[in-house]
Parts: sequence; structure tokens; C-alpha cells
Amino acid sequence: MSDAQETSNNPPEVVTEPLSMDAESIRGDFSHYFSRAYGQRTLEGSELFAYQALVGAVRDRIMERWAHTRDSATVDSVGLPPVSWIAARHWHYR
Repeated sequence: MSDAQETSNNPPEVVTEPLSMDAESIRGDFSHYFSRAYGQRTLEGSELFAYQALVGAVRDRIMERWAHTRDSATVDSVGLPPVSWIAARHWHYR
């Protein structure tokens, strides 16, 4: 199989804009989760759903930044294993 055939079988990498950290963006994602994911229309009596919607909006941002940090810290870029690997390997010495 040629290199061209091998690369054509790989899905294209999806590049998206980073999620914004401003209040308006978080509010928009909160509204999305609250109304579409949990089917709620009002906050009255929906404290648990409101909490879960806020957690979803914040989690998306934390995971996006974690993945970016993880991907940028590779062995190839600095010649050392990622910091997370070092921390996981030596945590028991503390």
C-alpha cells in the first residue's frame, strides 16, 4: 500500500476555535446544556440540572485546555517525557 493510500484512510483533523472564557460564552454554553441536554426551561426547581449544565460548560473548557497542554508536551518537542508521565511515575515517592 502506498503512502498516499495510507493517509487517505485517516480522517481529517478537525480544527476548532478554542472555547472562550468570558462570561457571555459560558452563559451561552450553560443555556445550551440546560435547555437542550437537560430539557429544562426555568431555574425554579431545577437546581440540580442548573448545576449539571454549569459543570458541563466548565468541563468542556478544562478538557480542551488539558488536551492542548498534553498534546504540546511530547517527547519529540523537548526530548523528555510529558510532565504528566513524570508525575504519575514518581508520585509514590512523596
